[in-house]
Amino acid sequence: RTHLMDAMPVTLGQELRTWREQVAATELRLERAMEDLAALPQGGTAVGTGVNAASEFAGQFVKFLKQNTGYPFRSLEHKFLGQSAVDAPVALSAQFRGVAVVFTKIANDLR
Repeated sequence: RTHLMDAMPVTLGQELRTWREQVAATELRLERAMEDLAALPQGGTAVGTGVNAASEFAGQFVKFLKQNTGYPFRSLEHKFLGQSAVDAPVALSAQFRGVAVVFTKIANDLR
């Protein structure tokens, strides 16, 4: 847009397809971020070494969560990463902000 007017005319179909593609791309990014968040460091104990934790604890914990939530949780291979980093929740938070931006843009286009 230029000065609140379309720079070039676009069809309603083009506009609708753009919105659909934006929402679909946002959904994919959210799904990827959720997959990262589903990797759990349980069984790594306080710092990630797993010392004093039963060897089957992580697997049993993930199995219990999967059965009770239906969500595809998995055990994080490198427990140190899950214990010390906050990358996954930060990435998910960023994707939620992205969702807000996309829907704000669509709402403004409809205005």
